[in-house]
Amino acid sequence: MKLVTIAPVDLDELIAILHNLNSIRSIIMNNKLELTAEHNYSFDFLRTVALLGVVLYHTAASYSSLAPYWPVHDTHNFIGQALREPLDVFIMPFFLFIAGYFVLPSIRNKTLMAYIFNKFNRLGIYWLFIVLIFLPFWWWKQLQLSGNYLDYWLNILFSFKNISVGPLQTINHDNAHFWFISLLFYIFVIFGVFYKLSNKYFVKKDNAKSKSYKKINISNLLVLGFLTTLIYFISILIFPDSSWVNIPMILQFKTTQLLILILFFGFGIYSRYREWFIQMDIPFNFNAWISLALLLTILFFITGQNIFNNIDTSNTFSPLYLLIFSLIRSFLLLSYLIVFLSLAIKYFNKKNSIINKIADVSYEIYIVHIFIVGTFQMIFTRFGMIPVAVKICAIFIIGTCISYAFGKFILYKFPKISAGVMFVLFFVLMVIFNR
Repeated sequence: MKLVTIAPVDLDELIAILHNLNSIRSIIMNNKLELTAEHNYSFDFLRTVALLGVVLYHTAASYSSLAPYWPVHDTHNFIGQALREPLDVFIMPFFLFIAGYFVLPSIRNKTLMAYIFNKFNRLGIYWLFIVLIFLPFWWWKQLQLSGNYLDYWLNILFSFKNISVGPLQTINHDNAHFWFISLLFYIFVIFGVFYKLSNKYFVKKDNAKSKSYKKINISNLLVLGFLTTLIYFISILIFPDSSWVNIPMILQFKTTQLLILILFFGFGIYSRYREWFIQMDIPFNFNAWISLALLLTILFFITGQNIFNNIDTSNTFSPLYLLIFSLIRSFLLLSYLIVFLSLAIKYFNKKNSIINKIADVSYEIYIVHIFIVGTFQMIFTRFGMIPVAVKICAIFIIGTCISYAFGKFILYKFPKISAGVMFVLFFVLMVIFNR
């Protein structure tokens, strides 16, 4: 019988082995979180909510007295106004939050120029066609201008010098709903430059170090809510709520919204860095947030009537009133974000074919839906006997379905061919209208 001898184990060596095992486990867990966030299905739901909110917002514009700039006007009804006001609170901040949440993975391991080219390739091609070609033609027809269209178009290319601040008007050559695409692209570029410079001169990278996960708490959300309140309050003290800065062909944004959008972009970046919203880590329960959102929505409509009906002079109201309204509006935005994030994480944090398909072509739907919605709004103006609620539902459903089909099977599937066809059509129209 042979005796098996066991070599004595060095205590320091055993501790080192255990430490390495723990490090490996930590790396695996962090990588698991990172991979989960790379395609976080819950954010597809959030993106779809924001996109459908935009389609509904523009659908309701034809039936609201608060959208005088809208090209199609039908019967004004309180339903149109009741839909647009709360949608205006959250749809664009949602988009910026999502963009910020996913911007870090899109810039890591890329040069600045590769990152910018990637963003331009996604956002810029169709935007250039619409802003540089389609919109000038639209303005020319809307203003019913005579003369040579080619001369008008060449003059429009240099209209960026005509900077305006105030309500949107066709004569100011506004960028319609495409303002958001250019603003988002500029935010991406500025962030990319800042990120690369900070990494080069200020931040020492240490990829071996893994950050510890820390659950989001109520103080984090309160800071966001009060910062949003302060920004909106100062903005609305200075500018009326109808005020836009418009640099034709270049940039356009609402004066009371710009800093809020940037803030939510930053919150998205920080949330991704802290690994928030990958799992259900939101303070308080879902029912509490639902109740808060409903209460703030009611208060928003009660306190906001003077703002809604006097948006051109909203900055003339008393500072106390504007502060109360800013507080309610800002925390309403925060509560909507948490409610929809909670819904997403709780019920839509897995593959859903319908939501995923809409989210995949959300940009294409955003681009084309305005034309589909506008066309059906014009058609429905001929049917005054149809209730406004039915019109809004019908146009929203039809507009969403056609926009999805066009975006999915034409723009998304054949982007280069689509862009080429658009440019050919433009030159055909130019020849026709210059006879």
